[in-house]
Amino acid sequence: MQIYQVGGAVRDMLLGIEPKDRDWVVVGAEQDELITKGYKKVGRSFPVFLHPKTKEEYALARSEKKKGSGHQGFDIDFQAKITLEEDLARRDFTVNAIALDENGKFIDPFDGIGDLKKKVLRHVTDAFAEDPLRVLRAARFAAKLEFRIATDTKKLLSKIVDSGELCTLSEERIQRELMLSLKTQAPNNFFKTLHDCNALSKLLPECNLSQLTDPKCKVYKYFKKLNNALENDYLILMAIYVSKENKNKSTSSFPKLVSRLKFSKVIQEQVSIASENWKEIANVSKASSDSILDLLKKTDAYRRIKRFKQILTSMEAMTSEYGVVLTKSLALLNHIIDNPVSIEDTLKTKEYGNDKIADEIKKALDKKRKEQINEARALYVISK
Repeated sequence: MQIYQVGGAVRDMLLGIEPKDRDWVVVGAEQDELITKGYKKVGRSFPVFLHPKTKEEYALARSEKKKGSGHQGFDIDFQAKITLEEDLARRDFTVNAIALDENGKFIDPFDGIGDLKKKVLRHVTDAFAEDPLRVLRAARFAAKLEFRIATDTKKLLSKIVDSGELCTLSEERIQRELMLSLKTQAPNNFFKTLHDCNALSKLLPECNLSQLTDPKCKVYKYFKKLNNALENDYLILMAIYVSKENKNKSTSSFPKLVSRLKFSKVIQEQVSIASENWKEIANVSKASSDSILDLLKKTDAYRRIKRFKQILTSMEAMTSEYGVVLTKSLALLNHIIDNPVSIEDTLKTKEYGNDKIADEIKKALDKKRKEQINEARALYVISK
C-alpha cells in the first residue's frame, strides 16, 4: 500500500500558498485493509475514508468510465490494481494531477508543474469533456488562480456546452461554484470563461451578466471594499448592480436567479429588497419623513431589523461612488433602526382585536415613528 498527497494541496504548495485541506490517495489497497487500520469509511459512490487521527480524507485510487449523462454518470473502478497514474489521469487539469509521495518527491506524469509555471489550465485527457461540471470548475479556477485556459481545453469546454449536459448540473452545485468564484481576486474570469464557451446564458439565464466579464466592472470595486464579507454581501451588491444596469427591464431577474439556485430564504428576501429599493435607501438623506417611514414599513425593517441592517452594511461598499448622500442615508437608517419605536407584537393580542382600536394604535405608532425620524433627519438630512 502506497499513500500520496494529491490535488489542490499539492498545487497550492507549489504555488507558495498555504493549503487549507489535504487530500490523499491510497494505491494498492482494498477497503478492508484501511478499515482494519482504523480508517472510517464515509464515501458513498466511491470509497473515501477518514484517517483515525488527523480525520483527513483518504480515497482509494480509482478510474472512471462514462456510462450515462451528467456529472455522476460514471462507472468507478477502485480495485487495488488501479495505478497512481490511472488515478491522476481522471482528474480535470494538469495542475491538479500532481502527487507527492511520502519521501517528498513529486510525481507529475502530465507536466502539471510546467503548466503552473506557464499559468495555464490544461485538461489532462480528452475524457475531460465527459463531465459537465468541468465547465464550472474551469471558470472557478480561472478566477481563483488567474490562469489562462489552453486553446484545446477551450474547445473541449465548448464541446461540453454543445452536448447539452449542462442541464444535468444541480442548482446547489452551480450555487457553490458561483460563490467560491465571487470571493476570488478575479471573479470576472469566472464569468468570462462561461461567456466564451456559451455557458453563461445557459447556467445563469435569468439576467444578462455579460458585463461581469469586464475586470473593471463597478461591482468588483464594491467587492474589494467588503470586510469579513458574507454570501449576503456579494449577492446584495450584485442585485443592486444588475438592477442599475438593466434600467429598462424588470428588477426581479436577479432575485429569480437567486431563488432558483436555492440560496437561503433570508438571502432571497434581502436580494429582492435590495433590487427594488436600493435607490430609495441610497437617497434617504434627501427624503421626507413620510417617504422614509413608507420605506421602512414596506421593507418590514422595524420587525426584521437584522435582515435590513445587513443590506445597509453591504451598501457601505458603495459609498466611494455615491459619496456623502449615501453615507448619511445609511447612518440615518441605522440610527432609526437601532432605536426602534415598536408595539407591533402588542397589536396582535386579543386585547386589541377590535379593528378600530388597532387602527388608532397604528396611527399613534406612525406618529411616534415620524417624530423619531424627524429627530434623525435633523442629524443626517441633506437639503435638496
